[in-house]
Amino acid sequence: MKVLFIETFYGGSHRSFADGVVRHSRHQVDLVTLPDRNWRQRIRTGAFEIARRVPDPREYDVVLVTDLINLGDLRALWSVGAVTPGPPVLLYIHETQITYPPPRTPRQRSEVETAEQMQDIKNCLLAERVLFNSRSHREAFLAAIDSGSGHPLPAHTGLPWVEAAQAIRERSGVVYPGVELVTRRPIHRANRPVRILWNHRRAYDKRPRRFFRALQDLAAEGVRFEVVVLGESPRGESTDGDSPAVLQAREALGDRVLHWGFAASRGEYEEWLSSSDIVVSTAIQENFGIAVVEAVAAGCVPLLPLRLSYPELIPETLHPTLLYGDERRFRDRLRETILTLPEIRKRCQEEGLSAHMHRFSWQRTMPCLDRELASCCLPGSI
Repeated sequence: MKVLFIETFYGGSHRSFADGVVRHSRHQVDLVTLPDRNWRQRIRTGAFEIARRVPDPREYDVVLVTDLINLGDLRALWSVGAVTPGPPVLLYIHETQITYPPPRTPRQRSEVETAEQMQDIKNCLLAERVLFNSRSHREAFLAAIDSGSGHPLPAHTGLPWVEAAQAIRERSGVVYPGVELVTRRPIHRANRPVRILWNHRRAYDKRPRRFFRALQDLAAEGVRFEVVVLGESPRGESTDGDSPAVLQAREALGDRVLHWGFAASRGEYEEWLSSSDIVVSTAIQENFGIAVVEAVAAGCVPLLPLRLSYPELIPETLHPTLLYGDERRFRDRLRETILTLPEIRKRCQEEGLSAHMHRFSWQRTMPCLDRELASCCLPGSI
Protein backbone atom coordinates (compact mmCIF):
# COMPACT_ATOMS: atom_id res chain seq x y z
CA MET A 1 0.00 0.00 0.00
CA LYS A 2 1.28 3.48 -0.89
CA VAL A 3 0.98 6.22 1.72
CA LEU A 4 1.54 9.93 1.17
CA PHE A 5 2.69 11.45 4.46
CA ILE A 6 2.43 15.26 4.63
CA GLU A 7 4.26 17.07 7.43
CA THR A 8 4.09 20.87 7.13
CA PHE A 9 6.18 21.48 10.28
CA TYR A 10 9.16 19.16 9.93
CA GLY A 11 10.97 19.72 13.21
CA GLY A 12 11.08 18.60 16.84
CA SER A 13 8.57 15.92 17.80
CA HIS A 14 6.80 16.28 14.43
CA ARG A 15 10.03 15.35 12.67
CA SER A 16 10.72 12.45 15.02
CA PHE A 17 7.24 11.08 14.40
CA ALA A 18 7.47 11.46 10.61
CA ASP A 19 10.90 9.84 10.42
CA GLY A 20 9.72 7.02 12.67
CA VAL A 21 6.70 6.29 10.48
CA VAL A 22 8.87 6.15 7.36
CA ARG A 23 11.39 3.90 9.11
CA HIS A 24 9.00 1.48 10.81
CA SER A 25 5.86 1.25 8.65
CA ARG A 26 5.22 -1.92 6.67
CA HIS A 27 3.70 0.25 3.93
CA GLN A 28 5.53 2.32 1.32
CA VAL A 29 5.53 5.82 2.79
CA ASP A 30 6.51 8.87 0.73
CA LEU A 31 7.22 11.83 3.02
CA VAL A 32 6.64 15.41 1.82
CA THR A 33 7.68 18.13 4.26
CA LEU A 34 7.89 21.87 4.83
CA PRO A 35 10.41 23.52 7.20
CA ASP A 36 9.51 23.98 10.87
CA ARG A 37 9.02 27.72 11.02
CA ASN A 38 6.07 30.08 11.41
CA TRP A 39 3.42 27.50 12.29
CA ARG A 40 0.57 29.96 11.70
CA GLN A 41 1.77 30.53 8.16
CA ARG A 42 1.93 26.78 7.66
CA ILE A 43 -1.78 26.52 8.53
CA ARG A 44 -2.69 29.36 6.18
CA THR A 45 -0.55 28.58 3.14
CA GLY A 46 0.92 25.10 3.61
CA ALA A 47 -1.80 23.46 1.51
CA PHE A 48 -0.86 25.57 -1.52
CA GLU A 49 2.80 24.60 -1.21
CA ILE A 50 1.94 20.92 -0.82
CA ALA A 51 -0.49 20.96 -3.76
CA ARG A 52 2.20 22.50 -5.94
CA ARG A 53 4.62 19.73 -5.04
CA VAL A 54 2.03 16.94 -5.21
CA PRO A 55 -0.60 18.13 -7.73
CA ASP A 56 -2.31 14.74 -8.03
CA PRO A 57 -2.42 12.39 -5.01
CA ARG A 58 -4.40 9.66 -6.74
CA GLU A 59 -1.37 7.40 -7.14
CA TYR A 60 -1.56 6.89 -3.36
CA ASP A 61 -3.96 4.68 -1.45
CA VAL A 62 -4.21 6.96 1.58
CA VAL A 63 -2.91 10.34 2.77
CA LEU A 64 -1.52 10.73 6.29
CA VAL A 65 -1.36 14.38 7.37
CA THR A 66 -0.67 16.10 10.68
CA ASP A 67 -2.52 19.04 12.18
CA LEU A 68 -0.73 22.23 11.04
CA ILE A 69 -2.53 22.59 7.72
CA ASN A 70 -5.83 23.75 6.23
CA LEU A 71 -7.20 20.43 5.05
CA GLY A 72 -10.14 22.08 3.28
CA ASP A 73 -7.78 24.10 1.09
CA LEU A 74 -5.71 21.02 0.30
CA ARG A 75 -8.67 18.87 -0.71
CA ALA A 76 -10.15 21.71 -2.76
CA LEU A 77 -6.89 22.26 -4.64
CA TRP A 78 -6.58 18.56 -5.33
CA SER A 79 -10.15 18.40 -6.67
CA VAL A 80 -9.55 21.03 -9.38
CA GLY A 81 -9.74 19.20 -12.70
CA ALA A 82 -9.96 15.80 -11.02
CA VAL A 83 -12.35 13.29 -12.59
CA THR A 84 -12.24 10.79 -9.72
CA PRO A 85 -12.07 11.45 -5.96
CA GLY A 86 -8.72 11.58 -4.24
CA PRO A 87 -7.57 9.08 -1.62
CA PRO A 88 -8.96 9.05 1.93
CA VAL A 89 -7.21 11.20 4.52
CA LEU A 90 -6.08 10.12 7.98
CA LEU A 91 -5.41 13.14 10.21
CA TYR A 92 -2.92 12.61 13.06
CA ILE A 93 -3.16 15.29 15.73
CA HIS A 94 -0.09 16.20 17.79
CA GLU A 95 -1.61 19.34 19.29
CA THR A 96 -4.79 21.39 19.10
CA GLN A 97 -5.11 25.12 19.64
CA ILE A 98 -8.46 24.70 21.40
CA THR A 99 -6.85 22.73 24.24
CA TYR A 100 -3.71 24.86 24.41
CA PRO A 101 -3.59 27.00 27.57
CA PRO A 102 -3.91 30.72 26.74
CA PRO A 103 -0.76 32.75 27.50
CA ARG A 104 -0.80 35.12 30.45
CA THR A 105 0.45 38.30 28.84
CA PRO A 106 -1.79 40.51 26.62
CA ARG A 107 0.80 40.46 23.84
CA GLN A 108 0.86 36.68 23.76
CA ARG A 109 -2.93 36.41 24.03
CA SER A 110 -3.36 38.68 21.03
CA GLU A 111 -1.40 36.18 18.96
CA VAL A 112 -3.95 33.44 19.61
CA GLU A 113 -6.46 33.65 16.80
CA THR A 114 -9.86 32.01 16.73
CA ALA A 115 -9.52 31.11 13.05
CA GLU A 116 -6.54 28.87 13.77
CA GLN A 117 -8.30 27.22 16.68
CA MET A 118 -11.42 26.67 14.59
CA GLN A 119 -9.23 25.07 11.93
CA ASP A 120 -8.75 22.08 14.22
CA ILE A 121 -12.48 21.39 14.17
CA LYS A 122 -12.80 21.82 10.41
CA ASN A 123 -9.82 19.55 9.74
CA CYS A 124 -11.35 16.81 11.89
CA LEU A 125 -14.66 17.04 10.03
CA LEU A 126 -12.91 16.90 6.64
CA ALA A 127 -10.78 13.82 7.35
CA GLU A 128 -12.08 10.27 6.97
CA ARG A 129 -10.26 9.19 10.13
CA VAL A 130 -8.76 11.20 13.01
CA LEU A 131 -6.16 9.94 15.48
CA PHE A 132 -5.04 11.71 18.65
CA ASN A 133 -1.75 11.06 20.42
CA SER A 134 -3.36 10.32 23.81
CA ARG A 135 -6.75 9.63 25.35
CA SER A 136 -6.55 12.75 27.51
CA HIS A 137 -5.90 14.92 24.44
CA ARG A 138 -8.86 13.45 22.57
CA GLU A 139 -11.23 13.82 25.51
CA ALA A 140 -10.14 17.39 26.31
CA PHE A 141 -10.62 18.38 22.66
CA LEU A 142 -14.07 16.80 22.41
CA ALA A 143 -15.16 18.20 25.77
CA ALA A 144 -14.22 21.74 24.70
CA ILE A 145 -16.32 21.41 21.54
CA ASP A 146 -19.19 19.51 23.13
CA SER A 147 -19.70 22.12 25.83
CA GLY A 148 -19.19 25.06 23.47
CA SER A 149 -17.05 26.56 26.21
CA GLY A 150 -13.57 26.03 24.86
CA HIS A 151 -11.75 29.33 25.16
CA PRO A 152 -11.85 30.12 21.40
CA LEU A 153 -15.39 28.95 20.68
CA PRO A 154 -17.91 31.69 19.87
CA ALA A 155 -20.79 30.20 21.85
CA HIS A 156 -23.13 33.06 20.97
CA THR A 157 -23.22 32.10 17.28
CA GLY A 158 -25.39 29.06 17.89
CA LEU A 159 -23.09 26.78 15.91
CA PRO A 160 -23.83 23.04 16.31
CA TRP A 161 -20.98 22.19 18.69
CA VAL A 162 -22.65 19.08 20.12
CA GLU A 163 -23.21 17.63 16.64
CA ALA A 164 -19.64 18.47 15.61
CA ALA A 165 -18.22 16.80 18.71
CA GLN A 166 -20.29 13.67 18.11
CA ALA A 167 -19.20 13.46 14.46
CA ILE A 168 -15.54 13.77 15.46
CA ARG A 169 -15.94 11.26 18.29
CA GLU A 170 -17.32 8.67 15.87
CA ARG A 171 -14.44 9.02 13.42
CA SER A 172 -11.59 9.41 15.90
CA GLY A 173 -9.36 7.19 17.99
CA VAL A 174 -6.01 7.13 19.76
CA VAL A 175 -2.63 5.83 18.65
CA TYR A 176 0.37 6.79 20.75
CA PRO A 177 3.37 8.18 18.86
CA GLY A 178 6.31 5.80 18.72
CA VAL A 179 9.34 6.54 20.86
CA GLU A 180 12.96 5.61 20.21
CA LEU A 181 13.77 4.15 23.61
CA VAL A 182 17.19 4.48 25.21
CA THR A 183 18.94 1.11 25.22
CA ARG A 184 22.01 1.87 27.35
CA ARG A 185 22.03 0.83 31.00
CA PRO A 186 21.26 3.45 33.66
CA ILE A 187 24.25 4.94 35.51
CA HIS A 188 23.38 5.70 39.13
CA ARG A 189 26.27 6.42 41.48
CA ALA A 190 25.63 6.58 45.21
CA ASN A 191 28.56 8.89 45.92
CA ARG A 192 27.25 11.89 43.97
CA PRO A 193 24.31 14.22 44.53
CA VAL A 194 20.92 13.24 43.12
CA ARG A 195 20.77 14.34 39.48
CA ILE A 196 17.53 16.03 38.41
CA LEU A 197 16.63 16.17 34.71
CA TRP A 198 14.57 18.78 32.85
CA ASN A 199 14.29 17.71 29.19
CA HIS A 200 11.45 19.96 27.99
CA ARG A 201 11.08 23.28 26.20
CA ARG A 202 11.50 26.19 28.60
CA ALA A 203 8.26 27.77 27.34
CA TYR A 204 5.37 29.13 29.41
CA ASP A 205 3.20 26.02 28.97
CA LYS A 206 5.88 23.89 30.64
CA ARG A 207 6.06 26.27 33.65
CA PRO A 208 9.87 26.32 34.00
CA ARG A 209 9.75 29.10 36.58
CA ARG A 210 7.90 26.86 39.03
CA PHE A 211 10.58 24.20 38.58
CA PHE A 212 13.55 26.53 39.00
CA ARG A 213 11.96 28.33 41.93
CA ALA A 214 11.65 25.00 43.73
CA LEU A 215 15.30 24.19 42.97
CA GLN A 216 16.43 27.52 44.40
CA ASP A 217 14.42 26.92 47.56
CA LEU A 218 15.86 23.43 48.02
CA ALA A 219 19.37 24.69 47.38
CA ALA A 220 18.86 27.33 50.09
CA GLU A 221 17.83 24.53 52.47
CA GLY A 222 21.06 22.68 51.76
CA VAL A 223 19.52 19.76 49.87
CA ARG A 224 22.19 18.06 47.73
CA PHE A 225 21.34 17.78 44.04
CA GLU A 226 22.61 18.46 40.53
CA VAL A 227 20.50 19.54 37.58
CA VAL A 228 20.69 18.81 33.85
CA VAL A 229 18.64 21.14 31.63
CA LEU A 230 18.09 19.87 28.09
CA GLY A 231 15.95 21.31 25.30
CA GLU A 232 15.27 24.71 23.84
CA SER A 233 14.30 28.12 25.09
CA PRO A 234 11.07 29.78 23.85
CA ARG A 235 13.04 31.24 20.93
CA GLY A 236 14.91 28.17 19.85
CA GLU A 237 18.17 26.49 20.72
CA SER A 238 19.87 29.50 22.33
CA THR A 239 19.17 30.93 25.78
CA ASP A 240 18.10 34.29 24.32
CA GLY A 241 14.43 33.54 24.87
CA ASP A 242 14.71 32.49 28.52
CA SER A 243 12.82 34.70 30.95
CA PRO A 244 14.79 36.84 33.41
CA ALA A 245 13.56 34.61 36.24
CA VAL A 246 14.91 31.48 34.55
CA LEU A 247 18.24 33.11 33.76
CA GLN A 248 18.50 34.35 37.34
CA ALA A 249 17.83 30.82 38.60
CA ARG A 250 20.55 29.42 36.36
CA GLU A 251 23.03 31.88 37.82
CA ALA A 252 21.89 31.25 41.39
CA LEU A 253 22.22 27.47 41.03
CA GLY A 254 25.81 27.89 39.86
CA ASP A 255 27.87 24.69 39.80
CA ARG A 256 24.81 22.57 40.45
CA VAL A 257 23.93 23.06 36.75
CA LEU A 258 25.87 20.40 34.83
CA HIS A 259 24.42 21.18 31.40
CA TRP A 260 22.08 23.77 29.87
CA GLY A 261 20.53 23.56 26.39
CA PHE A 262 20.50 21.08 23.55
CA ALA A 263 22.76 18.04 23.67
CA ALA A 264 25.26 18.00 20.83
CA SER A 265 24.09 14.60 19.58
CA ARG A 266 21.55 11.85 20.21
CA GLY A 267 24.31 9.89 21.93
CA GLU A 268 25.04 12.72 24.36
CA TYR A 269 21.31 13.15 25.01
CA GLU A 270 21.00 9.47 25.91
CA GLU A 271 24.04 9.72 28.18
CA TRP A 272 22.42 12.52 30.16
CA LEU A 273 19.17 10.55 30.41
CA SER A 274 20.83 7.34 31.58
CA SER A 275 22.97 9.19 34.15
CA SER A 276 20.09 11.19 35.65
CA ASP A 277 18.04 10.09 38.65
CA ILE A 278 14.79 12.08 38.59
CA VAL A 279 12.87 13.52 35.62
CA VAL A 280 10.45 16.32 36.50
CA SER A 281 7.52 18.04 34.80
CA THR A 282 5.59 21.11 35.93
CA ALA A 283 3.70 21.43 32.62
CA ILE A 284 0.20 22.80 32.22
CA GLN A 285 0.07 21.45 28.65
CA GLU A 286 1.25 18.02 27.53
CA ASN A 287 -0.57 15.93 24.96
CA PHE A 288 1.69 12.87 25.21
CA GLY A 289 5.14 13.27 26.80
CA ILE A 290 7.87 11.77 24.62
CA ALA A 291 10.61 13.36 26.76
CA VAL A 292 9.23 11.76 29.92
CA VAL A 293 8.87 8.33 28.29
CA GLU A 294 12.48 8.52 27.06
CA ALA A 295 13.77 9.46 30.50
CA VAL A 296 11.75 6.84 32.40
CA ALA A 297 12.80 4.13 29.94
CA ALA A 298 16.40 5.19 30.61
CA GLY A 299 15.94 4.61 34.35
CA CYS A 300 14.80 7.98 35.73
CA VAL A 301 12.24 8.19 38.52
CA PRO A 302 9.49 10.59 37.34
CA LEU A 303 7.75 13.30 39.36
CA LEU A 304 4.79 14.46 37.27
CA PRO A 305 1.45 16.28 37.59
CA LEU A 306 -1.63 14.14 38.24
CA ARG A 307 -3.31 15.41 35.06
CA LEU A 308 -2.87 15.86 31.30
CA SER A 309 -1.45 12.72 29.64
CA TYR A 310 0.80 11.70 32.53
CA PRO A 311 -1.62 9.29 34.27
CA GLU A 312 -1.74 7.33 30.98
CA LEU A 313 2.03 6.92 30.99
CA ILE A 314 2.47 5.68 34.56
CA PRO A 315 0.98 2.45 35.99
CA GLU A 316 -1.91 3.27 38.30
CA THR A 317 -0.27 1.48 41.22
CA LEU A 318 2.53 4.07 41.12
CA HIS A 319 0.33 7.18 40.84
CA PRO A 320 0.47 8.03 44.57
CA THR A 321 4.27 7.77 44.53
CA LEU A 322 5.12 9.48 41.24
CA LEU A 323 2.28 11.92 40.49
CA TYR A 324 1.41 15.04 42.47
CA GLY A 325 -2.04 16.61 42.53
CA ASP A 326 -1.38 19.82 44.43
CA GLU A 327 0.94 22.14 42.52
CA ARG A 328 1.54 24.13 45.68
CA ARG A 329 3.26 21.08 47.16
CA PHE A 330 5.56 20.48 44.20
CA ARG A 331 8.63 21.67 46.10
CA ASP A 332 7.80 19.40 49.04
CA ARG A 333 7.23 16.41 46.77
CA LEU A 334 10.52 17.07 44.99
CA ARG A 335 12.37 17.27 48.31
CA GLU A 336 10.73 14.03 49.42
CA THR A 337 11.68 12.31 46.16
CA ILE A 338 15.31 13.42 46.47
CA LEU A 339 15.63 12.33 50.10
CA THR A 340 13.89 8.96 49.67
CA LEU A 341 15.13 8.15 46.17
CA PRO A 342 16.50 4.65 46.95
CA GLU A 343 13.13 3.51 48.31
CA ILE A 344 11.19 5.05 45.41
CA ARG A 345 13.57 3.57 42.84
CA LYS A 346 13.19 0.13 44.40
CA ARG A 347 9.41 0.44 44.20
CA CYS A 348 9.62 1.46 40.52
CA GLN A 349 11.86 -1.52 39.78
CA GLU A 350 9.46 -3.89 41.53
CA GLU A 351 6.59 -2.52 39.43
CA GLY A 352 8.65 -2.76 36.20
CA LEU A 353 8.28 0.93 35.40
CA SER A 354 11.09 1.15 32.82
CA ALA A 355 9.82 -1.95 31.01
CA HIS A 356 6.31 -0.44 31.07
CA MET A 357 7.58 2.27 28.70
CA HIS A 358 8.17 -0.33 25.98
CA ARG A 359 4.48 -0.21 25.09
CA PHE A 360 5.31 3.19 23.55
CA SER A 361 8.14 1.86 21.39
CA TRP A 362 7.79 2.01 17.62
CA GLN A 363 7.68 -1.78 17.55
CA ARG A 364 4.43 -1.61 19.55
CA THR A 365 2.76 1.54 18.18
CA MET A 366 3.54 1.35 14.45
CA PRO A 367 1.48 -1.81 13.82
CA CYS A 368 -1.52 0.05 15.28
CA LEU A 369 -0.99 2.99 12.93
CA ASP A 370 -0.42 0.66 9.97
CA ARG A 371 -3.76 -1.03 10.66
CA GLU A 372 -5.48 2.36 10.83
CA LEU A 373 -3.99 3.35 7.47
CA ALA A 374 -5.10 0.10 5.88
CA SER A 375 -8.61 0.43 7.34
CA CYS A 376 -9.05 3.79 5.63
CA CYS A 377 -8.88 2.01 2.29
CA LEU A 378 -11.44 -0.69 3.04
CA PRO A 379 -14.78 -0.50 1.17
CA GLY A 380 -17.39 1.23 3.28
CA SER A 381 -14.83 2.83 5.60
CA ILE A 382 -15.35 6.29 4.11
